[in-house]
Amino acid sequence: MGDRGREFAELVHNLLVVRKLVEVQAAADGLSLSYHALHARISGRTPFSADEIRSLVAMLPDGDLLRYFTRNTDLLVLDRRDFGQQEGLGDLRGSAVRTMIEATDILKAVHEALADGRLDHLDRGRIGREVDACERALAGIRHLLEPANGHSAT
Repeated sequence: MGDRGREFAELVHNLLVVRKLVEVQAAADGLSLSYHALHARISGRTPFSADEIRSLVAMLPDGDLLRYFTRNTDLLVLDRRDFGQQEGLGDLRGSAVRTMIEATDILKAVHEALADGRLDHLDRGRIGREVDACERALAGIRHLLEPANGHSAT
């Protein structure tokens, strides 16, 4: 397969095998694939089809799959769970607090990454994940401020 789809296959492998978000056999069943056919895909020997990718996005409770496709673009992937569950000002306040916590997590990740005087790929990945979380928290506030969402700041 060469490099075609290898990075995506590694991401799916990480989500299924390392992080165990869904059991591999359950994922295979959900994709209407045999275990061996799914293994060929997550090992990079066979590319995923567009329909399989769509099913994976629906199956795996993680935005990393979509963020893979929007990396280096101006698009931001948001999870519906990033938006508040309550109505009104309390939700706006809670979302603002969440944003500050996420921003503090960025600072902590940077501090820990630079403690040894260098910045490696693992540090960059961790800091990037913290920035992603903060961006989603900020977008949640923006969502709450939109009049179309039925929230009022009064």
